[in-house]
Amino acid sequence: MNNQQKPVKTPLTVYNTARSNLLVVVVFTAVNLVLSLINADMYFLFSATVPQFILSLGYVLENNIALAVCAVLAFLSTGVYLLCWLLCKKHRGWMVVALVLFSLDTVAALLMLLAETSMIIDVAIHAWVLFYLITGTSAMVKMKKNPELAVEPAEIPVDTAESAPVYEAPAEIPAETPASVMVNGEPIQGE
Repeated sequence: MNNQQKPVKTPLTVYNTARSNLLVVVVFTAVNLVLSLINADMYFLFSATVPQFILSLGYVLENNIALAVCAVLAFLSTGVYLLCWLLCKKHRGWMVVALVLFSLDTVAALLMLLAETSMIIDVAIHAWVLFYLITGTSAMVKMKKNPELAVEPAEIPVDTAESAPVYEAPAEIPAETPASVMVNGEPIQGE
């Protein structure tokens, strides 16, 4: 039986996981937009709904200029998520902006679910990403209250006074003390 404890996730680790999920959303959304523009019959999950909806408006209008404008707007809306990801590394408040935007995107996905039931997996993925953005925002608040939590464990300086060894070296045996050896239970004196 293994009694090892699971490693404790620090608020910084939780926050960085939320940032990673946000980046995955940005990348897959951009890939999905490109796939849609080249008329591929596939798309990836873990992407935002609103940019795809904006692009689909260009197809509905059946006008090349409208499609180009909608494509630019779709990529710009994806760029806002990328901006949030970039800025939230140094300015953690941008995680809140990403959370609000993705919450609105989730509402859009829920509304689309009413029209098309195949969107259920997309809504489930949105819930997954929202969970991480919420926990990331919560971790951000913890780090703001206690800045010591915003440091990686490897970056924490070790105080040498506290890290002294817990054992002492054995005392040396004086040279004038003869060593005794036991042979068959009888001590033999050294020369």
